Amino acid sequence: MIEMKLRVISMLIVALSPAWPQGLDQPSLARRLANSDTRLGALAEVVSLGNRSVPLLLSWTKSPPGEVDRYQLDIGLADAFAELRTTEAIPFLTSKLHLTRNHMVNVWLKGPEVIENELPAAAALISIGPAAAKAVMEAFWESITSEDCPAAIFVVARIVEANPGSVPEARAFLQEARAYLNIERIWAEEGLRALDKQK
Repeated sequence: MIEMKLRVISMLIVALSPAWPQGLDQPSLARRLANSDTRLGALAEVVSLGNRSVPLLLSWTKSPPGEVDRYQLDIGLADAFAELRTTEAIPFLTSKLHLTRNHMVNVWLKGPEVIENELPAAAALISIGPAAAKAVMEAFWESITSEDCPAAIFVVARIVEANPGSVPEARAFLQEARAYLNIERIWAEEGLRALDKQK
């Protein structure tokens, strides 16, 4: 009887643990995710593993393998979390809104598709959907830097556009964010009026 219980417990442990195919080279996968030339193949591998890959990917957000470009790995991880729609990755993605794929100087003058491509963490949050919008709105006033404010607002706006009615608190958030950001515009206009008077 005890032997049977032990066998059932061991089967459960195997079933609940991340099942990596035998012989998978995890550091190699990290390096391929961190390389824009090999990223698509690595993403296909991660997607084929599905949620079994999530614990390892999440561990790399805190402690990446050695000799891997951390910035590029973060881009690869954001892409993987977008494909898998990993809600557990929302805190990581929210903290990485500043990630840029091509270091485009004026991304905000581009269309939404270009912006999403350039900002992989924002794209991943948009892919995850309403749960991500709620987390971004909570973080906006607490931990998101002024540099990341446009990306946070973009994420919420794109999510509510794709999922109407799914985030009821989005209207109040977007109105408040608009009022907050208008303060900068008001003072810029005040300065310009003062300069115009000097002419």
